[in-house]
Amino acid sequence: MRKIEQDFLNNKANTEQLKTLRQHVNASDDAQLGADIQQQWMQEDLDTSEVDTDILKKIWYRVENQTRGGHRIHSLLWKAIQVAAVFLIPLFMFTTYYFYRQKSAYENGEVTFTTDKGEQACVVLPDGSKVRLNELTTLRYNTTAFNQYRREVIFDGQGYFEIHKDAKHPLVISSDRLSIKVLGTIFNLTTHRNSSQASLELSEGSVDFSHIASGRVVHMSPGQRAVLNKQTGQFAVSMMQEDFDYYTAWNRKELVFRNTPLTAVFEELEQTYSVSIKCNPRVKLSEQFTGTMASNNLQENLEILETSFHLKATKYGKNILITTAK
Repeated sequence: MRKIEQDFLNNKANTEQLKTLRQHVNASDDAQLGADIQQQWMQEDLDTSEVDTDILKKIWYRVENQTRGGHRIHSLLWKAIQVAAVFLIPLFMFTTYYFYRQKSAYENGEVTFTTDKGEQACVVLPDGSKVRLNELTTLRYNTTAFNQYRREVIFDGQGYFEIHKDAKHPLVISSDRLSIKVLGTIFNLTTHRNSSQASLELSEGSVDFSHIASGRVVHMSPGQRAVLNKQTGQFAVSMMQEDFDYYTAWNRKELVFRNTPLTAVFEELEQTYSVSIKCNPRVKLSEQFTGTMASNNLQENLEILETSFHLKATKYGKNILITTAK
């Protein structure tokens, strides 16, 4: 792990190393991460041999003034301040050095944000626009070209976009076989490279949704939903059948169902929690469910369905058997 961390700091980590590092960080508590950072700092080849005596004096005078009138400060406290300064000042130097090094690595190139299974992230673009990334999503943009000529990002996955309005620099979102041009708006976009369809739900503003190969473009207004067949270039545009919150439930870590057959509910749970659900033939999968569930609590979801439909869910690791309750 130490080798991977060093490669990451030197901008030499490959894809597998980054994945391993991500898993390590997600699995570590604050104390462990703090120990890792301290050890990394201790191993850095930085000149921390001298501590500014003026800084030490300022620390001393401040402590002395705040404790004046109380007990006499012994020389032991002065030694403690010296020791603390030896640790804190180099740590500040390392932190500054680390972030400067990371910043310089991105100044003249591309920045890529990715989320793994079960992760979400919020990205603030240089113009102040915000993009909330759902799991298994990638967003990339060039730091030198963004704002200078036009705003452009490359996107794959699912995202909630709040775009800062700039008439001179429209934001262009490029993805697999499609392009979206916006000025200032709020919308939800789902476009996965391994999927033949892409969808966009527009809450505010307007967008031009384009299929690159066919040249087809649809101009969307608030309240509309467009579904693109990426293979044929055909668009299906209609008013949203549900409110905007229904399509952005993932952003609130929710699963929303409206008159949804149980078979579709179980399919959604399988995808969300990476489990396999098998149902006894006696379970009536045509029955419909309406409700909202948390997307991060499988046990609670199963209990809701057990109560609502008189079912019993039995877990065997990643496998779940659904039967009728006795």
